[in-house]
Amino acid sequence: MLLVFIETEIWPNLLRESFRRGIPTLLLSGRLSAKAFARYARWRPFFRRVLGCFTFFGMQSTEDATRLQGLGADEKKISVVGSLKFAARPTEQLETLSAARNPDRYLLVAGSTHRGEEEILLEALALSRARFPSLSMVIAPRHPERFDDVEKLLRSSPFDFQRRCGIEPDRYFEKDILLLDTVGELPDFFAAADIAFVGGSLVDAGGHNVLEPARLQKPVLFGPYMSNFARIAGEMKQGGGAIEVHGAADLAHRLIELLNDAEARLRMGKLASQFAEAHQEAFTRNLVLAQRYL
Repeated sequence: MLLVFIETEIWPNLLRESFRRGIPTLLLSGRLSAKAFARYARWRPFFRRVLGCFTFFGMQSTEDATRLQGLGADEKKISVVGSLKFAARPTEQLETLSAARNPDRYLLVAGSTHRGEEEILLEALALSRARFPSLSMVIAPRHPERFDDVEKLLRSSPFDFQRRCGIEPDRYFEKDILLLDTVGELPDFFAAADIAFVGGSLVDAGGHNVLEPARLQKPVLFGPYMSNFARIAGEMKQGGGAIEVHGAADLAHRLIELLNDAEARLRMGKLASQFAEAHQEAFTRNLVLAQRYL
């Protein structure tokens, strides 16, 4: 028997029970942001005891490993194995979505958006449509409980929109905006996009996974708040596969630049994909670590 935590909350009661029963307990694809470390460090004695219940830690980066050790984890139990978010996931309805798209309209897919971010995206869309009137957008809020709130916001906007739930695929892109109010379909919509925006990054929410659109050969845009994925985002930006944007005007400016240059979009998407592919071995490293204790 093996207990594995993967990029998730750690339940002390479950940990204590597994420790008492001698069940190997692993943390795979672990990460610990600087912000979280500063918060947890106030209770270092408590976390030292919690971390002592683990058999081994597989962390995403050396920075994550160093912070975990700073909380009291045993250095001998820590290894850097990379992020499981590099593991590829095939899209399930790409042909359907591609067939539904109007080839004469550009598509921006904004995934995992947070409160306060949709307003910025709507402003950027309005600015961009002054140059590209055919630009449409998919908005996928990070938290399902916000679907209705985002719908209210869209109702007060100048754009026509519809919700994904309850409409057939051939109607997905009829309006200016599609509100993606389902769970699990975002990678499929990223695959159909011309440009991808990764949310939680224009507001201070730590950002989200840039690798889903990257492995699908999409140019990736994100805001300055990427603390949860700082290393990955920084490396992708440095490699030319992503662009950091600051506010609505800058986002619109970058959108217009990319929409005006098909070769630049293609080149940027390929660089993003090459970056993701170069790190696919992270899945194998995590699997090998887990197999040690099976």
